[in-house]
Amino acid sequence: MPTRDRYREYREDQTTIWVSKASRAFLDREKKHPRESTTIVVDRLLRELRSLRRREK
Repeated sequence: MPTRDRYREYREDQTTIWVSKASRAFLDREKKHPRESTTIVVDRLLRELRSLRRREK
């Protein structure tokens, strides 16, 4: 985990998250190609989850 100062710095710009090893492995498996960024994977998964929730209603 980062130091308190480093965490505060990241918290200000809201661009960094820390995930568990299991989460990281899951995100790596979800990549459509090796060079795809984690951000794109997370955005795609969130869109899919929203879509599924809308269909359930």
